[in-house]
Amino acid sequence: MPPETTFEEGCRMLFDKQNELYRHADFSPMEMFKVEKSLLPASQAQSYRACSLTFQPVPMKVENGPEIETRWYSNGAVAQPFYLTVMDGDGTGGLKCYYEYMSNVISEDRIKDVHRYMTKVMTEGAKNPELTLEQFYQMY
Repeated sequence: MPPETTFEEGCRMLFDKQNELYRHADFSPMEMFKVEKSLLPASQAQSYRACSLTFQPVPMKVENGPEIETRWYSNGAVAQPFYLTVMDGDGTGGLKCYYEYMSNVISEDRIKDVHRYMTKVMTEGAKNPELTLEQFYQMY
């Protein structure tokens, strides 16, 4: 994204791209890899993706519906160095962040840094959606 992109514009761009690429829950991850390879050619053993972020906008609390709680369990197999998914916390506007990472590549302290900066950016962006990416770069 260009440095002059505002926080709100950037959020909309990410939202639109995610919805374009992951239109259905049954969208094959292998198909996604093919899309990535067509955009960013790499050898069979290479990837340009060291990290992934997904946002799950599904509310965990629906009026007159059952309460839903999510938990994140790792099977011990991590496909990439860093994966983060952000989802509805409890229906009050809060968010839950689930981090999965290769501990031999990324330290727990680095994950804490990512979380701290991400929450700062989200808080500042929510307060002032017209802040540009360049302004965020200068702040942090």
